[in-house]
Formats: sequence, C-alpha cells, structure tokens
Amino acid sequence: MTKVASRFYLQEHSKIEIAREFDISRFQVARLLDSAQAHGLVHIDIRYPAPLNAELAEHLREAYRLRRVVVTESSYPDPARTRHAVAQAAAEFLRHILSPTDILGLGWARTVNAWPRRSPFRRRSPSFNSPAP
Repeated sequence: MTKVASRFYLQEHSKIEIAREFDISRFQVARLLDSAQAHGLVHIDIRYPAPLNAELAEHLREAYRLRRVVVTESSYPDPARTRHAVAQAAAEFLRHILSPTDILGLGWARTVNAWPRRSPFRRRSPSFNSPAP
C-alpha cells in the first residue's frame, strides 16, 4: 500500500502505470490509495494562499451582483500581516484571470509591496510617460 501511494502521490505515476507495475487493476490501485488515506498513511492537506472568508465573499457577490469576489481575513493584530494576506490573495486571484501577455497597472502602496516574491508575475520598475511639450 505504501509503495502504491508513493508512486502515485510522490512520483506522480498514473493509476494505469502503477497497475501495470504491480500487476493489478487500476481499480485495485484506487482502492489501495483510498485505504492508505483511511489508515493515515496518506494525508492530503490543501493550503489556501491566505485565509479566505467565503461566506462574506458570497454575500457581497450577491448583494452587488458581482461576478467574482475574494475576501481575506483581516483580524490580524499586525497590519503588515493583513497587507501580506491581501497581497497574497490578490496575486492568486489574478493568476487565474490574467494571461501572460496582459498588463496590469497598480498604484504603488504597501499592500502591493507585500506582493508574494514567488508570484508568477514579473515586477517591473515603474515607468513614467509625460506628455510632449
């Protein structure tokens, strides 16, 4: 069971590949994976980039007829931690809606400065265009 779970979760082999290797059916592989999880050999942990308040987000979405809303927890005693949570949630949200060729302009502020360093978006130095005289 441990070898099957290791192949699937750590080495990212497909159930069909594992079934061939161990000469069992892919359904048996699935049952072994379920069993490994039930017996505590496998623990699946989903981590959100920042604690989100889905209930409040849904309320705001419905009240204002918005398509998408993300609300982060803001009960941190440290304002820097709140800014980090907002910046992290914003980066994750934008990662899903922007394409690599999109350009996003933001005002520079402390929350933007807290943007996650591992963000898939590149930071560019600001450039200023002034009208010709």
